[in-house]
Amino acid sequence: GEITAAREELDTRYSALQGELQELYAQANRDSAVFHAANDQQTVVSLADVVMAYQANQMHVFAKIGTFFAKLGEFLTAEPREANTEGGIFPAIFGTVMMVLLMSVFVTPFGVVAAVYLREYARQGIVTRTIRIAVNNLAGVPSIVYGVF
Repeated sequence: GEITAAREELDTRYSALQGELQELYAQANRDSAVFHAANDQQTVVSLADVVMAYQANQMHVFAKIGTFFAKLGEFLTAEPREANTEGGIFPAIFGTVMMVLLMSVFVTPFGVVAAVYLREYARQGIVTRTIRIAVNNLAGVPSIVYGVF
């Protein structure tokens, strides 16, 4: 009853939007640029795929430096695009910083409690000695080495 009618209405809207999307894709891919290389090789690029265009040979030194820093800023602050093969790394940087902050807040008290327990309350046994050896080994090796492996 109601669900079937709602589904049919949604299917109709979906079909209309799908047709509109196909028209937009056709318009975006309508124009293209043909580039000819010195060895008579040519490349056709759809203008919808062009993100930025500039004439590097026509730029003076300060314009090149400005373009470099603009692209660097875009790389550091932009969202990824094209299935993460282009664009920026901001989400990766933000996620790393957020993970470090959250884990520092949650894990530091646990580490302090564990250290106090091992030092003051734990009996000297094989488990305690093994944990101390592991902690000393962790403290003696730079963390980047653990990150590599």
